[in-house]
Amino acid sequence: MLKNGRFFFRLLSSEEDRKFFEGWFGNDLHFPFPLFMAYLAKGAEFFGGLLILVGLFTRIGASLVAFTMLVATLTANIGKNWGVDGTITISFCLFAIVLIYWGGGKYALDSLFKKPVLKS
Repeated sequence: MLKNGRFFFRLLSSEEDRKFFEGWFGNDLHFPFPLFMAYLAKGAEFFGGLLILVGLFTRIGASLVAFTMLVATLTANIGKNWGVDGTITISFCLFAIVLIYWGGGKYALDSLFKKPVLKS
């Protein structure tokens, strides 16, 4: 997680990383605006993971992670990379979908914002 966060911020300043992602997202994956898409993907992974870790807005964070991992699975990992990379991204996507469905649980910070249900 911390490595991914440092990488996200290094992407903002490293010319070498920017060129790599422009080539990968633009030439290999054929995304429009490749550098912008790289920022979106890394930002969604970092901030979505951070929200899940803290337990605040868990469903929103899990939605960011699930969508990013679904796109990664369908665009970059189907085919030759499915053996290692595809199984990891689809697993992250499925775990995020479980968090979207169940939420953060009773120990997450989300539970502090729930209104108590009155039973009659």
